[in-house]
This record gives sequence, structure tokens and C-alpha cells, in this order.
Amino acid sequence: MSKYINDEDKWQQELKHYRTLLKMEMLNVIHCDTNEDKRALTASWKQKYSAIFYKELVNMAKDKVVRAKVANWDIDNFDRKITE
Repeated sequence: MSKYINDEDKWQQELKHYRTLLKMEMLNVIHCDTNEDKRALTASWKQKYSAIFYKELVNMAKDKVVRAKVANWDIDNFDRKITE
């Protein structure tokens, strides 16, 4: 039983990490002032992340509504807000 709890805690930590990462990157997009800034940001993503994650970030960044929602996520209360 304790292994299950440890696995669950680890999974929750990873999920929080990815949510925080997505939020941070969408905030970075919002703070881009020029097309050159956007190109530099996406180039950094291409170096840091896998091709699949890079593509997802680009897709999120292109959608104004999605990037604003993600940038405004309340990470610490994320799961609580979904169930409300």
C-alpha cells in the first residue's frame, strides 16, 4: 500500500511540474513584444524540449484563449478548482 502512495505522490509532483512549466512558457509568450522575440522563444523551446512537447507549446501559444487560460492557472489549487 505504501508503494502506491509513494507512486501517487511522485505522479502528483510530476503533474504539478508540467503544469508549472506550461504556465511559465505561456507567460513567456505573453511577454514577447516582437516577432523576433517569439522566434527566439520558439527556438529555445526546440532546443529544450522534445519534438512533441515543442509542437504542443506552439499550438497552445497560437491560441490566444488557451495561452491566457494556461498563463493564469492557479497551480496550487488546480485540482480543487476542476472539481468545483
